[in-house]
Amino acid sequence: GWHLLHLGNLALSGAGLLIIEATAVSPEGRITPWDLGLWSDAHASVLQETLDLIRTYSTIPLAIQIGHAGRKASTNRPWKGGAYVPPSEGGWLPMAPSPIPFTAGDPQPTALIPSEIERIVEAFVAAAERAHRLGIDLIELHAAHGYLLHEFLSPLSNQREDQYGGSLENRMRLLLETVARIQDLCGDFPVLARTRAAQLIVDQVAECGISLAVAELPYATDIAPRLRYPNDFDLYLGAWQWGLDPDDSDIFASDACPARGPGPAPIRRIIGIAQYYTHLFQ
Repeated sequence: GWHLLHLGNLALSGAGLLIIEATAVSPEGRITPWDLGLWSDAHASVLQETLDLIRTYSTIPLAIQIGHAGRKASTNRPWKGGAYVPPSEGGWLPMAPSPIPFTAGDPQPTALIPSEIERIVEAFVAAAERAHRLGIDLIELHAAHGYLLHEFLSPLSNQREDQYGGSLENRMRLLLETVARIQDLCGDFPVLARTRAAQLIVDQVAECGISLAVAELPYATDIAPRLRYPNDFDLYLGAWQWGLDPDDSDIFASDACPARGPGPAPIRRIIGIAQYYTHLFQ
């Protein structure tokens, strides 16, 4: 009921795109035990009823954000403190690239083995396929905010020594494999990834300020050239949170990432979110 009222209200807001956020691809990928999911056809059936009602009253394009919380999974509702929920209270043991807790006091997550990583990729693909069948217009992969795909990108949380860790190429592997598999299955279905230009390490932020944000950009600008269909993959960074101006800063332009200009680009910097959504669905 709440989601129907919430999404229905947003559908009538006049925005260029409505994104259904924080939808888990597996039970253990939920941020909280009460999150939305799309890991089963039963979920898709219930979501279909909500989407049908929205489409009765609005023509707004619909997107869905799918993700896996990784080591930040199994937490309480934010307004109840957001602390870890143990298995004895309906939670579970989180998983991550490496057995490194998110914060002191959190449980040590289970380090994923390659077969488990493959199952996670399959879960993303299955969720994307369900979204595609529901007639959703765009998928956003959540690769930010310290969740699983971001954990693999970051050397702070990914200290693996196999094909998914170490070099930049290896740390990007999970995200790129996931995008490629979704594109293989869904064809021209638009895929957007949300990632970060900084890793929110408080002491480093205080000491380095904006230079931290700049230092973290290379892994983002390296993603698009490695994609099979780079023009179909959009990536935006939360750079406005650091006071970066896309018109004045050279960091928003590189050989791999033109900052402005007409036509498709391997990476589009999304600073004016509403303006981008309107352009995408004109």
